[in-house]
Amino acid sequence: MTRGAVAAVIPVRNEITTLPVLVEALLNQTEPIDELVIVDGGSVDGTTEMALELADGDPRISVVVAGPASPGRGRNLGIEATSAPWLLLVDSGISVDGFLVEMLMARRDTDPQCRMVLGSRRIQAAPRWRAAAIITGIRERECVEGQWGRFDLIPSLLDRRLWADIGGFRDWRAGEDLDFMERLALLPPKILTEPLAEVVWDLALDRRRVFQKWRIYEYHNAVHGNSWHRPVFLWNSLGGALAATATVVIGLPGLLFLLSPHVLRSAVRYRRHCWRGDDEVTGGLWVFLQAVAASIFADTATFLGYLDFRLGRLSREF
Repeated sequence: MTRGAVAAVIPVRNEITTLPVLVEALLNQTEPIDELVIVDGGSVDGTTEMALELADGDPRISVVVAGPASPGRGRNLGIEATSAPWLLLVDSGISVDGFLVEMLMARRDTDPQCRMVLGSRRIQAAPRWRAAAIITGIRERECVEGQWGRFDLIPSLLDRRLWADIGGFRDWRAGEDLDFMERLALLPPKILTEPLAEVVWDLALDRRRVFQKWRIYEYHNAVHGNSWHRPVFLWNSLGGALAATATVVIGLPGLLFLLSPHVLRSAVRYRRHCWRGDDEVTGGLWVFLQAVAASIFADTATFLGYLDFRLGRLSREF
């Protein structure tokens, strides 16, 4: 069964090492795509030249050099550059197997009313600090039809008309994917999920970049009115109140109660990620302790990101 051409859209910025691998995987799917649009959003590491070189080698590839562009604007420009009725939305920096498109299309074709299929996103959880960061900052996966999956915008197969109906993506650096899905939920269209259409995403190269990513996301969330600083402040204020009370009763050891909100939060998150049968994150005492530390770092990044917003300054990304 076929319902028209499929075009993959990839917004990129400074992805010279990951882009060729992703493009090769997308061009060698068991269910071939018809077009691949790369939108460069202001790369300075040679990604633009690499994309143009890839386009010279395959007529299915086209490149949009957008200058400084957010992921949201990049997706819109990529979609506007193709007339394909179905859009494969992916991000640079992910790993895909050869069956991604086939799995998404097979799921779509089970229901003629389907307007969108959400694939699953698995996150690289090794070494242990990445597992701790996943526990702290990423929603746990859910079990669908006996398979564990995390269903987000990336990867997905989207009916072009649906993108047009809700006005495309916001021109945002962060959160444009969540905003898009929230607006879709107001319609709501027929959206299916396919856990077997799975990609693997690397959260960050090192701890410093994870911290910086959290800080930058909070800045942009604050810009768009979605700041997390209030619940973070209240949660840490609870720890401060407990520590103050405990210090009066037992002395300086009571200061350890400053960590109590982070220990409690991490315990709840750890259980959701590690105790329900999902194998994405391997647990253990060391992972849990690092998750507590990651909780502290995440809240610190949130405070700093909100401070950046209030001061009108944007922290350097990486």
